Amino acid sequence: MSTYLTIYIQPKEGKPIGLTSYSSNHEIYNYFRENMNIVYLNDESEKYTEITIQDINNIYTSINSDFVKLKNKIDLFKTCANGNSEILYEILECEECLDELTNVKHTIRFIKELIEETAFSSSDYTKVLCNIG
Repeated sequence: MSTYLTIYIQPKEGKPIGLTSYSSNHEIYNYFRENMNIVYLNDESEKYTEITIQDINNIYTSINSDFVKLKNKIDLFKTCANGNSEILYEILECEECLDELTNVKHTIRFIKELIEETAFSSSDYTKVLCNIG
């Protein structure tokens, strides 16, 4: 059975509103799980973990580290390729991973903007939350 990371936004009044979910095989799920201590749901509870700017910065640092490692791997493969089809295939796969990491970075940036928006007293929302269930 697959679990999901769900991102919520907390209105000033009422229950949190679910914004999006990511399955356990998605990169965003993995970066959040590796960089935060997220509450896991059981059937009878509704619990949430607040996502802070520091959490997002930690996730972003982890993504950037992976991005640099992957870029260096591509550069190394390119110097060794010499027309070898297996290495060229590896380069293409790594470049696809770079594209995916770029998309993940954009999503993380959007979540950070949501968190920053909740800091304003004029916002209708107070915080950004998540859980795994």
